[in-house]
Amino acid sequence: LQVIPPRIDPALSGRWPPQARELARRLDLLRADLLLLLPARITRRKNIELALEVLAALRREGGQDARLLVTGPPGPHNPGNLAYLEQLLQLRRSLGLERSPHFRHADLPEPLRALSDDTLASLYLLCDALFFPSRDEGFGIPLLEAAHARLPSFCSDIPAFRETGGEHVRYFSLNDRPEQVAALLHDSMASDERFLQRRLVLQGHTWERLVAE
Repeated sequence: LQVIPPRIDPALSGRWPPQARELARRLDLLRADLLLLLPARITRRKNIELALEVLAALRREGGQDARLLVTGPPGPHNPGNLAYLEQLLQLRRSLGLERSPHFRHADLPEPLRALSDDTLASLYLLCDALFFPSRDEGFGIPLLEAAHARLPSFCSDIPAFRETGGEHVRYFSLNDRPEQVAALLHDSMASDERFLQRRLVLQGHTWERLVAE
């Protein structure tokens, strides 16, 4: 006899809206070993190129399927932001990361590019950590949203984030090498019991994984 234990549906227990379910399905997000959320518009001060380099180091050194989800479109107030997006896509290719960093504006069909507020909120429950490497910010709203969702946050050590996140956020210097930031991420998550338990559930106790395997 083959014993098939009961499983869970993360989308149902997390109350994901239909758009979030479709996003997770199209990008196969539940299979990621580590899923980082970067909820920002694509502008140069967001320093998204560092996020790509850190992701490459994570995948190279850890040997795991680490992913990055960038939710914002190019900032509308500077025409150069479209060129910045193209540079990021070129960097993604040069780093061999074609299927690891997901850009909402470049990788999703039109119906999924305009994410609802409910979908954006559910991403804090879908992802494993917030990663915010900005060079400059006026405030740090995503840090507040991540804290409310009990999501660990990793961000650049700049005054706005210090004021918003206090001592409860993991900071890295903008002068750190990508490998150093990746090591901070890896070591912190490897000792996070909630993250490890969640990975155990997603890797072995979902209906999607059961049907696929």
